[in-house]
Amino acid sequence: MNVRERFIQIRKQLQLTQSKFAEELQVSIAYVGAIESGKIKSVSKKVLYRIHEKFNVNFNWLLAGNGEMFVQ
Repeated sequence: MNVRERFIQIRKQLQLTQSKFAEELQVSIAYVGAIESGKIKSVSKKVLYRIHEKFNVNFNWLLAGNGEMFVQ
């Protein structure tokens, strides 16, 4: 699983629409859609950090798939 697939998995696990996820991350819905469709090949470090901070996602899992999805 790559970062893009983990990005999608987080959104679905949180039961957020692309629109709501974009709003929470302070990005456009087009950006979220482009990541999920593979048009954008990598997620910016700024967005990855926001995911980590806002949703308590394990940064190691987010980047490399190591450990649990969420920090306890």
